[in-house]
Amino acid sequence: RKTLNLFKPHIVHFTCHGSFESRDGMGHIFLASSEQGHRGFDAVNSFRLASLLHEPGSVRFVFLNTCHGAAQDPISTFSGIAECLHANGIPAVAALQFMLFERTAHAITLNLYRHLLRDRLSIEESVTRIRQYLFLNNHSFSECFGLALFQGNSSLVWQLETPTTDGKTATAQ
Repeated sequence: RKTLNLFKPHIVHFTCHGSFESRDGMGHIFLASSEQGHRGFDAVNSFRLASLLHEPGSVRFVFLNTCHGAAQDPISTFSGIAECLHANGIPAVAALQFMLFERTAHAITLNLYRHLLRDRLSIEESVTRIRQYLFLNNHSFSECFGLALFQGNSSLVWQLETPTTDGKTATAQ
């Protein structure tokens, strides 16, 4: 929490274990505990995570590279991690609805940042291209089409400010 408020990130990427627990009807991620004397993992539910990430006011995109990051209860609309984050003000959240294999997690990560940063594609177009890549490279059907994107009505386009020769900055999309 302290680090988030000091750093104020725009992108938050989680690579950890995730689950959807039907007994409490919420999604969870499992983070290593940093408390003194406590070894193991803390199960952080979707509402707690949404509160933590909303607080800095800077997060624009959350990438949940976890199993079941977009799974939700069929009755409770905002019970899943991705849905809850988006409903609580995170403009874009990408996550998988099902189990995620390590090979696929690696492929998704490499392709996501390649499309966003090198190719300067929108988040929406990047996720579409990742789905295509997974399908064409024989990943499981649920992984190819279980990658979900939650965002507002307009696509987010990353802007890159670059210095010009006269000392000013130019913005490119």
